[in-house]
Amino acid sequence: MTSYETLGKWLDTLVNIDIIGRGIIDKLYTAAYERTGEPLIYKAAREIKEAVDKNDVVLIMTGFRTPPLFITETDGPLGAASLARAIDICLGGRPVIITEPEDTSLRILEAVVRGVGLSVVPIKEISKESYRHCASVIGFTLDEEKASEEAKKLLDELNPSAVIAIEKAGRNSKNVYHNQSGLDVSKYHAKVEHIIIEAQKRGILTVGIGDGGNEVGMGVIEDVVRRYVPYGRECQCPCKGGIAAAS
Repeated sequence: MTSYETLGKWLDTLVNIDIIGRGIIDKLYTAAYERTGEPLIYKAAREIKEAVDKNDVVLIMTGFRTPPLFITETDGPLGAASLARAIDICLGGRPVIITEPEDTSLRILEAVVRGVGLSVVPIKEISKESYRHCASVIGFTLDEEKASEEAKKLLDELNPSAVIAIEKAGRNSKNVYHNQSGLDVSKYHAKVEHIIIEAQKRGILTVGIGDGGNEVGMGVIEDVVRRYVPYGRECQCPCKGGIAAAS
């Protein structure tokens, strides 16, 4: 194991501390580690560094809206903004953050982006070479029927080098989105799986980050989520397909 891999292992240990005692984090992490064969943070960082050149666009997707207020959870926006800052400062990339198209979600993301020291610029200006230390924040459709074409259009226009999902609600094998309580929250969430699917067709790097099993990217360990996470196998909504994300 190289020194960077060792560092990655210790960083993995740090971020996977089960602070609130849910009892599932270690099981999910162990399964993901076994299937990738190397520390997860090291693998993600290495592949992003290899994929992203100066001025390349990187899409960062986040947003998990939960009842009763359906305002996005806080860990996703903060994580997305931190990633945007790292991509800007370390790689010279152009981060574009994607979330739900509602005003509240957009304003939350704009606020955290400014909070980490980046300026928010319109999407049409994100690639201007004279701009530095900036990011764009845009919404993506909630409409399943429109999502595929909008994903293709988005990738055609921005030509990103990487697509990252962090704490982004992910659908199960029956195309239903759930919160951690096993309730259907599909109508409140952007259908970003179509961005992932289209990116993978084009050979664009995709990275998923989650901690509960119902986020985009957790499909890699879907069977483990179904086995250990409450409502992973069977949810409380009529679909009865469980909250485990299939993407």
